[in-house]
Amino acid sequence: MNKYKKLSSIAICTILLANNANALTLKTSKSDVYLDNKEISISGYNIDGSNYYKLRDLAYELKNTPSKFDVNWNETLGQIEIKTGVSYNGTKETNKKSSSIKVTPAKAKIIIDGVPTSLNAYSVNGNTYYKLRDLGENLNFDVSWQPENSSIHIKSSDTSLAPKQDKGIYTAQKSNKSSSSLSEMTEKYSTSRWSDIITNYIIDNNNNTICTIEASDDGYIYIDTYNASNYSLINSKKIAFELPKFGGFFAGEKYNYMVFGQNNDSEDNSKEIIRVVQYDKDFNKLKSCSIKNAYTVSPFDAGSLRMAENGNTLAIHTSRKRYLTPDGLNHQSQLTILLDTDKMEVKNNLGEFQDNHVSHSFNQFVKYENDNLLLVDHGDAYPRSIVLNKSNGSKFEEIELFKIKGEIGANCTGITIGGFEISDSNYIVAINSIDHNKATEYTSFEIKGLNLDERDVILLICDKNSKNVKQIKLTNYVNDKKLASTPYIVKINNNKFIILWEEFLYNNSTVSNGVKYIQIDGNGNKIGQVEHMKNMNLSKDCNPIFINNNIVWFNNNQNSRIFYNIPIN
Repeated sequence: MNKYKKLSSIAICTILLANNANALTLKTSKSDVYLDNKEISISGYNIDGSNYYKLRDLAYELKNTPSKFDVNWNETLGQIEIKTGVSYNGTKETNKKSSSIKVTPAKAKIIIDGVPTSLNAYSVNGNTYYKLRDLGENLNFDVSWQPENSSIHIKSSDTSLAPKQDKGIYTAQKSNKSSSSLSEMTEKYSTSRWSDIITNYIIDNNNNTICTIEASDDGYIYIDTYNASNYSLINSKKIAFELPKFGGFFAGEKYNYMVFGQNNDSEDNSKEIIRVVQYDKDFNKLKSCSIKNAYTVSPFDAGSLRMAENGNTLAIHTSRKRYLTPDGLNHQSQLTILLDTDKMEVKNNLGEFQDNHVSHSFNQFVKYENDNLLLVDHGDAYPRSIVLNKSNGSKFEEIELFKIKGEIGANCTGITIGGFEISDSNYIVAINSIDHNKATEYTSFEIKGLNLDERDVILLICDKNSKNVKQIKLTNYVNDKKLASTPYIVKINNNKFIILWEEFLYNNSTVSNGVKYIQIDGNGNKIGQVEHMKNMNLSKDCNPIFINNNIVWFNNNQNSRIFYNIPIN
C-alpha cells in the first residue's frame, strides 16, 4: 500500500479555476504507483480523470533508471529546464498543508533538452502538477493503467536507444555568435496589425544539405549548412549588412540575393535607399544594384519583403513609407521592384504611384506563373482587402480576394496572411481571420466588439479562369476560446499542399497547444484529417519547406537551433 495514502485523507471536491466559469473535479490520487514493477511512494492529484504529479518527485523516483532527468529553474528566463539522461540530485517536495484548495493553470515555460515543450499542468496550493502521460511521452518512460487493481505502472526506457529525433524534433548547433533571440510563433505575431521583415529562412541545397539564413540584430547574416538527414552542422559563414536595414533573402535558380536598405528622411532623390546584392551559391558576392529615387523615406516599413524570379528578372515585392504629401503625412504603400539580374539594373518605375498600387500594404507576396507576375497584398485602405494583382504583360488586373469591413485606413483588420501558392487551376491564399460579424468598429489600434481575438484558418481559392473566389474554413475556433496562428502553405506539387498553423488556447493566459496541419488538393479540398503535433512550435517567420518527403522548419532557442520534421506520405 502506498505510504502517502495512509497519511492523507481522500479529498474530493469541485472547484472553479480563477476567472474561469468551468468547474473541474480534483481529488487526491488513491492509485498505487509502480515503477519497473516496484511500488513507489509518490503523491499526486486526479484532475478531471487524469493523474498529475510533481516534476521533482518523478525526477527523484527515476534518478537511478534509464529515464532519469534533471530539473532546474532558470530565474533569469522564468522557465523550467529539463535535461534528460542526467540524474536528479534533489529531494522530494512536501505538499503545502492548507484548509482550502486553490487551483490555477500553470504558466511556467518548460524547456526539455533545449526544446520548448507544451505540457498540461495545474498549480495546486503553490505546487505545480503535470499530467503523467504527457511527462511519459516527453521524458522517455511508459505509463499504463491496470483497472483490476486501480494501479498506475511506469516503465522506464533506455534513452540511449531512443534518440531525440523520435518525435521529429532535433536540437542542433548553430553559429556561436548568431542571435540568441527566440523565433517562435506567438499570439502577438498572429494578431498583429501589420507584418515585419522576415529574418529566418531555410533552403534546400539539393545535395542532402540545407542552409539556415538568419539576419541577426548584431548586423550580420549567419548562414549555417546542415546535413539534411541528421541535422548535424557542416559549416558556417557570416556576411555583414551592407546597409543598416536588412530587407530579405531569396534563393534563385543560379544565384542567391539579399536586400538591404536605409532611411532617407531628407527625401534626397540621389541617396541610395535599397541595395540588392547578388551572390553565388556559396554566398560569395558577385555584384549589386543601388536603388535611388524611389519616393521612399523608410524602406520595408510596416510590411515584409518577398522575391520571385522569371529568367533574368527578379521581382522584389515589399513596402515603404513615402515622401511627405500636402496633408502633412508620410503615407505607407507597397513597393515593387523589377530587376534585370544580368545588368543588375531596375526595369520599372518606382515613383509615387505604381500600376499595382496598394496603400496601406501590410504584407506582400510574389510569384511568377510563366511570364505573368502575381502580387498579393494585405491592404487596409486602397483597397481595403486581401488583393491579388496579376500582370498580363503591360497592365495589372486587380482581384479582391477578401473584402475587409471597417473604415478606410483603419490599421486593425482582424486578418493576417501566411501564404500564397499556385495550383493547376487556382490561386490559393491562407489567412487567419476573426468573425467579422462580431466586430462593431475597426480602428487603427483595436477592433471593438470582440471579447477574445479568436481566429480561424481560412483558404481563399481564386479560380484562374472565372476569377471567382471561394472561402474554405479549416477550423472552428471562434466561440471556442481558441486562436489559429498565422498559417503557412507548403507546396508538395501542383495539386497537393500542406496547411500548417499553431493552435493557441485562451484561459487565464494564452498557451500553445502545438502545431496542426492538413493536406489539401489544388481546389482547396481537404485530404484526410487534421493532424496534431502537440510538442511542436511554428516559427514566426521561417516558412517550412518540403525536402526528402518531410516538412521541415526551425526555431532559435537561446544558443541552440531546433529543427522540426514532419514526414508526409
